[in-house]
Amino acid sequence: MPSGRTHEVFNTALLPLSLLLPNSVELLPFVFGYVTATFFFSPDIDLSRSRVAMRWGLLRIIWMPYSKVASHRRVSHIPVIGLLMRTAYLCVIVAIPIAVLKAFGINVGFKNLRASSAHLISFALGMLVADTLHIVLDLLTSAFKKLISRLR
Repeated sequence: MPSGRTHEVFNTALLPLSLLLPNSVELLPFVFGYVTATFFFSPDIDLSRSRVAMRWGLLRIIWMPYSKVASHRRVSHIPVIGLLMRTAYLCVIVAIPIAVLKAFGINVGFKNLRASSAHLISFALGMLVADTLHIVLDLLTSAFKKLISRLR
């Protein structure tokens, strides 16, 4: 499999292609989603020593339960499903302390956070493209290694 660095270089090298996106996709949210998925939310987050997990610092501990449920290269590496699963997991992890704080009367307000649906869709599309490129690179590398081993 490609290293985390290889995935990051591959995705970063392809990022300029985002300039070819149709006008209906907002560029800045797309790029932000793409970069977020590449460097902080890749399918390799389930590996405790991966580059992406290490970027979370001490917070990488929150991904331990996820790594038990989504063993590496299984659900996490299914396009769309893996990304949705990681997103839902993170939403639950964030919602728990917010609910506890609210139960103690501490209001964590997100009322002023607003994003248009176009922003959210563009961000999600950026995440999806980066995630899919990660999976495609894994598949291509596996296929190439199998081909080389058959030729030997």
